[in-house]
Amino acid sequence: QEFLGGFRGVYQSFKETGQIMSGTYSTIKAAMDLQRTYIELGKLEENSIPPEEKQRLEEAAAKKALEVLWKTGRLEIESILRNTCNVVLHDKNVDKKILRRRAIALKAMGDVYAHVKPDPDQVPNPFMPFETGA
Repeated sequence: QEFLGGFRGVYQSFKETGQIMSGTYSTIKAAMDLQRTYIELGKLEENSIPPEEKQRLEEAAAKKALEVLWKTGRLEIESILRNTCNVVLHDKNVDKKILRRRAIALKAMGDVYAHVKPDPDQVPNPFMPFETGA
């Protein structure tokens, strides 16, 4: 039993590391895309572009900036949740029965959050013009 439990822990650790790396890569990629857009906008402004083209590029840059902010905030929230769970579930000063009850409670909370669905009647948010899914 302990061997399989240990193997599961290693698997979860690798899975978590992969998710962290994927989220970080996605955030860095979005930030680099934003930077390229601003560089392109700067070069085109030197060549006096039409106002419509400038507005289109500025809107694209604003959308990309919001996406970078969203992804950065998401990474931070995930990090805080991970650290909180580690503290709550691995407290050496607490009886194992209490740790088990904490784990069950955290799982129940996670199930509630995992099953939240967007309201189909909600008007789309114009400030979130990109996909926010995992």
